[in-house]
Amino acid sequence: MSIEEKYNISYINNKRYYKCDFSQEVLVLQDTIPYCFEYQNYKIYDTAWNRITVKILEMLDEINPLPEEELLGLKYSWSNVQVFSSEKRVNFSKFKNIYINTNHTATHAGMSIRFLLRAYGVAPEECTLYIRRHPAAEPPEARDYYRKQTEDSFRKFLEYKGISEKSTNIIVSNFSAINKFLARGSTGFNDFFLFDDYNYFCGYKQKTLEYIDSKYYGTTNQKAANRALSLLDEYYKHRDFYLKLLEVDVSDSFEDIVSEEIKGLMSSLHSVTISASKLYGRLTLLHNDLMNSLGELNNLSDFYTLTELLLSDDFTFKKPFISSDPDATLENDDILMSYAFSLEEFNSEIIKSFVKKMHLKQIANYAEFLENCSEYYVQVDADRMINKELISIEPCTLEKIKKELKYYINSFGDIDTSTYSDYSSLPIFGYPWNKYLLVGVLRTYLKEEFSVTSKGGTFKNADYIIKIK
Repeated sequence: MSIEEKYNISYINNKRYYKCDFSQEVLVLQDTIPYCFEYQNYKIYDTAWNRITVKILEMLDEINPLPEEELLGLKYSWSNVQVFSSEKRVNFSKFKNIYINTNHTATHAGMSIRFLLRAYGVAPEECTLYIRRHPAAEPPEARDYYRKQTEDSFRKFLEYKGISEKSTNIIVSNFSAINKFLARGSTGFNDFFLFDDYNYFCGYKQKTLEYIDSKYYGTTNQKAANRALSLLDEYYKHRDFYLKLLEVDVSDSFEDIVSEEIKGLMSSLHSVTISASKLYGRLTLLHNDLMNSLGELNNLSDFYTLTELLLSDDFTFKKPFISSDPDATLENDDILMSYAFSLEEFNSEIIKSFVKKMHLKQIANYAEFLENCSEYYVQVDADRMINKELISIEPCTLEKIKKELKYYINSFGDIDTSTYSDYSSLPIFGYPWNKYLLVGVLRTYLKEEFSVTSKGGTFKNADYIIKIK
């Protein structure tokens, strides 16, 4: 049995979430935060126990409303405190004309949610609650598993950085001391190899370094800690890539072949700067076996990261471009694309603001610009793009989308987004369906299965024809 199966772990946006088992009478939720509650077609997101409790209560009231008198008479079996109050009280949250007790620890909040489900006639075992456990609250076996996974891929990263095995061992061993400083400021986070959220890592890294600098500034210990955490920071930025790299044996010839193809492409285009997509397409055509040997890394995003890792001494990389001139300047739209790729999400107003600030020319065709960004970003609205690494869409959800669309097209013909309205048949994954999200998902994730052709118009009123390839 895998770690994931044993402890009900799911991965959402490459982060670990634990499925709370409501069938258990005793819920152990210390050092946890909620993420998502699911029941039938309802999905409720929140990261605070008091807020998610109220949202679940509102859902229950929508399904099966109970009179206020009945709610005010409810009593917990484990406590004499009131469940509901007719008067406003400290740590009670407003619900309609009365107030619900939300003054709970995480464990008691989970028990309170289960109590409310039963009061409204909903079987708790039919519900799913995904929670985040702080690393210190994860099962020891899971901690050991994820720590080893991170350490192994971090070592791989250091190897590709050209750091010797001896130095790597010293850097890794330094974290035994560094983790003690981390634990001084946090009860939930006590091991730098157990982070799966880069923003959390950065926050605790900063606090830890500030403490070390205040106590050991100028010493060998301070310098070693700064170097180790700086390298780990660089690793965490591309952690998913390095986890994949653990499973891939990159050919010894890869570096030389890619380098020669970059030079050849620059020569044929008479340019010192090329786009990664052109290089990737050329290699797929001319060196298909080499590219297929990359396994999970055989996609444009990971290919770019691998190429930058291996050839950063020979070329300048500014996603999604590669240049042989460290001082090369990009064309107008190239600069805008490079800026867009530095953001987690963007829209037309953000791009316009940057254009004005940098005295650049506006994009001639914004709809085409959005399409060119679709390898890395998902279009979710008329002009809004979100980095696909932040989009929570599981493989099973993509499979459902693919099946539904193929069924529709086979039954009724090609999809014209100006008339298509069958969005209710598509699975929910966090964003409201519209024609732009539909096109965005197909371009980013399912371009091998479907073709998307614009019918013309501006990006704000564009429509598309969708066909099965």
